[in-house]
Amino acid sequence: ARINNKRDVTIDDVDNAIVSYLGSQMPSKPSDLNYPDLDKYGFLYRNHLLEGRPLLKIKYNGNKLGLDNLIMDLENIFNIGSEATLYLDMQGYKDSFMLSSLVGAPPGYVGYDDEGALSKHFLSYPASILVIKNFSKASYNIQGFFENLLLNGFFTDQKGRTIRLNN
Repeated sequence: ARINNKRDVTIDDVDNAIVSYLGSQMPSKPSDLNYPDLDKYGFLYRNHLLEGRPLLKIKYNGNKLGLDNLIMDLENIFNIGSEATLYLDMQGYKDSFMLSSLVGAPPGYVGYDDEGALSKHFLSYPASILVIKNFSKASYNIQGFFENLLLNGFFTDQKGRTIRLNN
């Protein structure tokens, strides 16, 4: 894409194009955030520009303190409480049958009436943060499930309900 006849387009060029399209200004970077560049996603979210898919996907390889700061910033930007953050450690999901604990057991199996962890959380908190630790240690079926979930933005639980992760 060419903006103002430029050969290379930067992030700032895209931000300026969004501002000119909306007729409003991007927010100034607040000083109370640990990662001030994230506030741009709050602006896009509030102006309904990222509907129809998960808002933000971040692969974080830093330390625990940095992760906690990142989650705290996201909670502040999107105005959600810490109860809306779901932590999943994939070390406990090494077997593919553990997928039923995330989306619920299929009909006819023990636990069918109980909802899965993901289903219950996303139905209770539509605006949520999902933190996945040790992703590479999960079974290939569960890894594929999460990759499709982030790509498509929805999944179907054991009761046939389509749970969407869009805004």
